[in-house]
Amino acid sequence: MKTTILTLLLLSSMIFARDPIRDSIVQVSTTHRAYDYESPWAPPYLKRSEGSGFIIEGSRIVTNAHVIMNASFIEIRSASSHRWYEAEVKVVAHDCDLAILEVKDPSFFEGKLPLNFGSELLYQQEEVSVYGFPIGGRELSVTKGIVSRIDITSYAHSGAHLLTAQIDAPLNPGNSGGPVLSEGQVVGVAHQSLFPGRNIGYMIPIPIIKHFLEEVDRGEYVGFPEATFSLQPIRNPAMRKYYGIEEESGGLLVVSAPSNHDIGNLIERGDILLEVDHHPIDSSGWVKLKEYGISLPFQYLIMMKHFGDPIDLLVMRKGSLQELSCTITRSQKAKPLVKKEFDKPPSYFIIGGIVFQPLVENYLRAIDFDQPHRFVDVLYHVIKGNGDKDRDEVVVLSSVLDDAANVGYQHLEKKIVDKVNGKKIRSLISFISEVEKVDQEYIFITTQDGVEIILDRDLAIKRNPVIMNRYLINSDRSVDLQ
Repeated sequence: MKTTILTLLLLSSMIFARDPIRDSIVQVSTTHRAYDYESPWAPPYLKRSEGSGFIIEGSRIVTNAHVIMNASFIEIRSASSHRWYEAEVKVVAHDCDLAILEVKDPSFFEGKLPLNFGSELLYQQEEVSVYGFPIGGRELSVTKGIVSRIDITSYAHSGAHLLTAQIDAPLNPGNSGGPVLSEGQVVGVAHQSLFPGRNIGYMIPIPIIKHFLEEVDRGEYVGFPEATFSLQPIRNPAMRKYYGIEEESGGLLVVSAPSNHDIGNLIERGDILLEVDHHPIDSSGWVKLKEYGISLPFQYLIMMKHFGDPIDLLVMRKGSLQELSCTITRSQKAKPLVKKEFDKPPSYFIIGGIVFQPLVENYLRAIDFDQPHRFVDVLYHVIKGNGDKDRDEVVVLSSVLDDAANVGYQHLEKKIVDKVNGKKIRSLISFISEVEKVDQEYIFITTQDGVEIILDRDLAIKRNPVIMNRYLINSDRSVDLQ
C-alpha cells in the first residue's frame, strides 16, 4: 500500500466545545497562484485553500508556510466571529513550514489575548489538544491525544529533515497552522499527517518554533543549518576492529562531505565522527540529550544552531583523535542541488525554440516519469546532488517548440546540459551568459549523456520572435532573468 505524507490544508470543523482561548484561534483563507512548470511561460492559475493559525504577542499570527505559499490574497477571521480581515505575510520560513501574518486593521485584535508558548519539549505520552478548522464547517474544532514519539523526519512542505513530534490526535486538511496546546500553552503547530494511517499526525515542536522566532526577532530569517554529508554506521565487528573502535564506543564513518559546508571543510573522507559539541555519538548515529531525557540523531545538534554559532567536533583520523572547531556560516549553507521553489514563477530561457529550465522539485512533480530509465541522470541529481564550487544548479533542456531552427531535435526532452561551446555550465544564468557571448557561426550545446545540439546562431536569434508569436509566449525568458 502506498504511504504518503500530506500537508493539512482545506476547510473547517467539527463540534465545538466552548473554550476561553477560542478568540485567539483564527481561520486562514488563501488564494494561491499555481504555476505550470511544463509551460513555464504560462500565467498562473488560481486555487483556494483554508488552514488555521493563532495569535501571539506583538499582534502577530502564526500559521504554516504551506498555508500561505504563493499567496495572492489572504483573509483571516477569529473563531468567535464571521467577519473576515485581509492579512499579509510578514515572515515565511519554508524549511520549517512556519509563517507570521499581519493584519493592518487593529480592530481585529481588540479583546483578543495572545497565546503563550511552553518552554520545553513534551515527553512521550503527555496529553495535548489540537485547535483548528479541519474539513466540515466554520466552527472551531478541538481534538485530543498524546505525544507518541519525538524524532527527526521529513517535512512534507519543504523536504527538510527537522525535529517533529508525532501525536495521535486526529488531524485533517484545514488543521494546518493550528496550535497544539498543553495546560493552556502552545507546545506545537499542527502541520502534516501520514496517509494512509490511523491518527498519525505531526506537529512542529517547541525547539523548532523557538529557533524560528529567535531569528525573526533578530530581524532576518536565515534558516536551519543542514548536515548534508554522508555517514556510515560502524556496527560490523570486522569493520570496528579494522578502525580500532572499542566494543562500547560509537562513531560514524565519513563517506563524503560537501565542499560548500563549514563542516565539510573540516572533516575528511575516512574520518570517524565521534562527538558533536561534546555529545558522544553511538554506533547508530544518535546522541543522548539529557535536558529532554531522550536520544535523537546527531544531526539535531547541527540543525539547532544559528548561523554564526560555533561547533566542536571530535574525530578519529588515521588512528589518532583530533578536536576540530568552526563557525557555522550563512555562506556555507550547503543547499541541495535540486531544491523546491516557493513564492516565485518558474524560471526559463528559450533559444531557437529549445526550452531550458533549472532542475527544481516543482518541475519534477509536474512531469510524468512513465519511462524512468530515460531519466537516470535527472533522478541521480535529485537523490544525491549537492551544490558545490562548480555548479549551483542543474540546467535541463526541458522541451522543444517545433520550428525550422530546431529541426532534428524535436524529440529531445529532460536532458541535463553540461557545456556550451566547450564551457561548463554552473547555473541557468551562466548558461544564458555563455549562449549570448557566442560570436561564432554555431551554438554548440552538449548534454551530460553526450548528446550534441548544434544551432545556427543567426537563425536561432532570427527565429526566436517568430517562435514566441507562434506559441503565444510573451518573452524568451522569465521575468527574473530579464
